[in-house]
Amino acid sequence: MKRVSWYIIFVFLLVSCKSTPSINTPTQLPLAELDLKTILIQPGDLPMGYAGGQVQDFLPGMFEDIPQPVNQIYQQFDLTYGSGSGGGVAVMVYDSVAASKEAYDTILSEMGGTAQEKEIENLGERAHIAGWNLLFLRCNTVVHFRMVGSNYDEYISYAQRMDERLIPLVCR
Repeated sequence: MKRVSWYIIFVFLLVSCKSTPSINTPTQLPLAELDLKTILIQPGDLPMGYAGGQVQDFLPGMFEDIPQPVNQIYQQFDLTYGSGSGGGVAVMVYDSVAASKEAYDTILSEMGGTAQEKEIENLGERAHIAGWNLLFLRCNTVVHFRMVGSNYDEYISYAQRMDERLIPLVCR
């Protein structure tokens, strides 16, 4: 009888020590499977005169010299006055620090010389603006904006809101 009771106690202890996953812990998708379309443009993001245009899962030719991201998206900005493109936003997600920094540095060098660039605080881990181009890096994700005709405050405000939406997705 003692042997059976010790056996029951032992089994009970084993079962009670088994860990169960928390129902409150979100499952993180692999970076390659993130739905980046949801973070591109939210109501109130774009300045007056701009609207979200075509969305593509490939990058424009201006990014051909950067390392291949594991996930990417590009959305064009349409001008609501007149016609033509008002620029666009590209999001490039990398699975390594080295590749994201290489992409950032390559795009930064193509944005213009250091005499034109201006560093931006309170945006990503690194951020620069030169002419109509804004670039920032957040947790292995590079974001590039070109918003022709916009002012810097509107630009930066949109970038900061996108940065907030990126953090829970790409910072792990």
